[in-house]
Amino acid sequence: MGGNTRRAPIGLLLEYYDIFAFGPKEMSGINPSIMKHRLNVDPAHKPLVKKKRHMGPKRATVAIAEVQKPVEVVFIRECQYAEGIFNVVLIKKPSGSWRVCVDFTDPSKACPKDSYPLPKINKLVDAKAVTPY
Repeated sequence: MGGNTRRAPIGLLLEYYDIFAFGPKEMSGINPSIMKHRLNVDPAHKPLVKKKRHMGPKRATVAIAEVQKPVEVVFIRECQYAEGIFNVVLIKKPSGSWRVCVDFTDPSKACPKDSYPLPKINKLVDAKAVTPY
């Protein structure tokens, strides 16, 4: 790839830097009608409730703090009567900080496969970078 072709996407990203969100606080003004995530669960499957996974006090403190960030900016909300309950899992990053994930292994079985999955993103970017704009 030539130097100009490689710099074009980077320049575009830097030009529109202000429209990207780098944390929950920056997404507080997004209307749910524009962007809302829901799991495409097969209605024939019964709701899943995972057994509660206990964590140590240090991990529990980290998990509560991380979950509280999107709650504070009303990006997510607490649900009192959930149809499915999933555990929060903490994974240690190489930097020593924690990444908070949700264990979606069983719900994945209840979701129908996508007939048209997205191709690998690096192939899309490479294909776009090679073709002239």
